[in-house]
Amino acid sequence: KLSIEEIKGLFGELFILNELLEDSSSVEVNSILNAWKGPYDTTNDFVFDTKNIEVKTKEESKLFIKISSEYQLEKEFDKGLELLIVSVKIDLINGKSIHDLLIKIVKYLRTNSGDASILYKAINQKGLTLESVKQYNNHKFIVVKTHLYDCNIDGFPMLTVSNIPQEITGLRYKLRVNTLSPFLINKKKY
Repeated sequence: KLSIEEIKGLFGELFILNELLEDSSSVEVNSILNAWKGPYDTTNDFVFDTKNIEVKTKEESKLFIKISSEYQLEKEFDKGLELLIVSVKIDLINGKSIHDLLIKIVKYLRTNSGDASILYKAINQKGLTLESVKQYNNHKFIVVKTHLYDCNIDGFPMLTVSNIPQEITGLRYKLRVNTLSPFLINKKKY
């Protein structure tokens, strides 16, 4: 069973996956699906050729996001790294569930000749199926806004393998969101 934090995190990743798909051409659909690595517990949630994207989902009222390791914001050589923060509010009446988002994505894939098996394989990494995610239908969210930050700009506040002593490991920390405005690339309200 997924914890509320895992449900919220998966919701945010699926929301961004859907956004990326809707902003793409049909030739890019399968490469976007393959770029979604969140369920595979890799370092970043989306891994593209030229950049990686780390998605963090937080309740709108929260001032922090949690960084779960010293690898999470580590830059890959010659690649961009972006932090995408999805702010949500809980709304059991008008909100969407993980299942709702998956159904929306599957419909999009059918219309745009996408390979749904890539999506099914990804969610299966978390022991989920299109049917089993219905057990989380009592967790519904509305996305209020998203903020996209460039982690490659000098001075972006992060603790990573390359900037901490090698004796330190297993690092977890909170990043104060309201201090990140110098690194903002884009913001959207929904």
